[in-house]
Amino acid sequence: MYVFFFQAEDGIRDLVRSRGLGDVYKRQLPYLSTNAIASIGFNSKFVRLKGVIPKKEIVVDNLSNYLSKISVKKFGSISNGILFGKDVASSLNIKLGSNVKLISVSGEIYHCVVLGIIDWKDFDKNNELICSMTLAQKIDSVAPDEATGIEIKLKDVTSKNDIASKLQKMTLKKVIIFN
Repeated sequence: MYVFFFQAEDGIRDLVRSRGLGDVYKRQLPYLSTNAIASIGFNSKFVRLKGVIPKKEIVVDNLSNYLSKISVKKFGSISNGILFGKDVASSLNIKLGSNVKLISVSGEIYHCVVLGIIDWKDFDKNNELICSMTLAQKIDSVAPDEATGIEIKLKDVTSKNDIASKLQKMTLKKVIIFN
């Protein structure tokens, strides 16, 4: 099963178009979604972790609207850097620059530094952590080329059902649409 997030949004178009879909989208981004335990001091919480390609995520999700320029630059360059959603940060008493342990489902511990705390104005996103795709793949013990979904920004969100149908035929996998 592949998960696709469809959303219409202004932005820079990629020059490469997805084979078979035509000129319908602005940008596509793979991501890896996994679970871990975030721990600081005596506080721990089971969290959803989204691994992304930082340089692309900065542009597509407009991270500069939510973070300082310093945090955005660091997120693209520090391999163990992590961004916390506002609500999960609050529940663990996380501060900018905090050292946090992420504990994988298999029990491995990864030492990370908090590069930003984001208020997305969205309950689900405010309860997740964002890190590099590479770090998420290590935490989830998957191959470097694995992802669990693709976020697609469409030119016209009303075409999402047609695109989902084409993707399902192309991949022979179930496609789930999120707005």
